[in-house]
Amino acid sequence: MAAVLHAAREEFATKGFHHATMEAIAIRAGVSKRTLYAWHADKEALLHAAIMDRAAGLTDNVIDPKADLKAAITAYSLNMLGEMTTDYAISIGGLMMREARQFPLASEGLEQGQEYLCRPLVTLLRELGMAAAEAEAVAEIYVAALLGQLQPSLVMGKPAPTPEQNHQHVAMVVELILPGLEKRLGQISSDRCRSAGSR
Repeated sequence: MAAVLHAAREEFATKGFHHATMEAIAIRAGVSKRTLYAWHADKEALLHAAIMDRAAGLTDNVIDPKADLKAAITAYSLNMLGEMTTDYAISIGGLMMREARQFPLASEGLEQGQEYLCRPLVTLLRELGMAAAEAEAVAEIYVAALLGQLQPSLVMGKPAPTPEQNHQHVAMVVELILPGLEKRLGQISSDRCRSAGSR
């Protein structure tokens, strides 16, 4: 199954949904067409399975809530961008974006990928006392800022950012967002202390 999903992602990424064929995917994966159809009802179901499998494989780091916040978020960010800026990840991301309007299942894969990318930061912010809805909103804003530099690659086919460009981008995003985040976490901590003191 892993070989089939990998072959499907490669075929869809290089040829697009409409030009990729189940037969070519079966050949690439080394399985029969009959086996492929036994596992996936049609090409759209296979696209969805391939996208969801990739989304589930995205970074799911645990950020230590006791570590220095800047260092921990920087490490998480660099790891995420490192995974997202490989040629393979760029081709799959571009595929998902191209097919999301026509196929709700591809759109669902994009949403699931976003959730996987945000999860470590949401978990950290929750452990630091932030309410779930606020933690999710902050993480979505932060991840969107990080992934912003990938848009030229995903949309216009430009080369993926280099590791050095990733480092510069992460440093800028952390520098812009961290002061506001630290201020908000300080407010939450003060509110909790006041609440505990009034009991």
